[in-house]
Amino acid sequence: MTLQSPNDFDQAGKTSHMQRFLKGVEWLGNLLPHPVVLFIWMSVILLGLSAILSAMDVAVIDPRPEGAKGRAEDGMIYVVNLLNGEGLAKIVENLVKNFTGFVPLGTVLVALLGVGIAEYSGMISAALRGMVMNAPKKMVTLVVVFAGIMSNTAAELGYVVLIPLAAMIFHALGRPLWQVWLLLLQVFQAVIVPIYCLVRSIHYYQVLAKKLPVSLTQIMWLVQKPIGILWQSVLF
Repeated sequence: MTLQSPNDFDQAGKTSHMQRFLKGVEWLGNLLPHPVVLFIWMSVILLGLSAILSAMDVAVIDPRPEGAKGRAEDGMIYVVNLLNGEGLAKIVENLVKNFTGFVPLGTVLVALLGVGIAEYSGMISAALRGMVMNAPKKMVTLVVVFAGIMSNTAAELGYVVLIPLAAMIFHALGRPLWQVWLLLLQVFQAVIVPIYCLVRSIHYYQVLAKKLPVSLTQIMWLVQKPIGILWQSVLF
């Protein structure tokens, strides 16, 4: 019979606590429904809230100047009930207009078509694997960072492919695995592709494009957000 030291029992206790924690996180994650179901739930909640708030005559001040097109005489914007006949007709009439009127939609669709074909054909996955697996030992960290930045254009592909792949390489090199998570966590939001910076920045200017009155705080936010995105690109 092999005797175990107190350190062994402490380590076993720590492991069991960590395992219970991870199982709890997995259990909570599994409770979340599919994104499509979440979208449907949010749509139903929105319809219900529109009916309730409309019955309560909830309204906000219209920020547009007097005489602007679509501005009411009393200068208020009232909640529209989307569950009555007029509201349902409004949804159907403006459905295509709201979809096609989204400014960055065309650019995003073209970019997603290209990235989707490259992702589902396996080209991006093969490129990431070849880039990381063939990197010299001294350049592994830099290559992983670069691959993480580039994989940001392929949505969740970096999480699915790059994190396990980088963990295998770091384990083989004797490095702690937590470094992989901290390393990639900092670069997944960075981009070095100029057009991708543009796509992420376009929607911040929609308010200014409509010539609506905005406060100084809103203007500062609209200006600093794209600058922050570009700064991330240079920094990483």
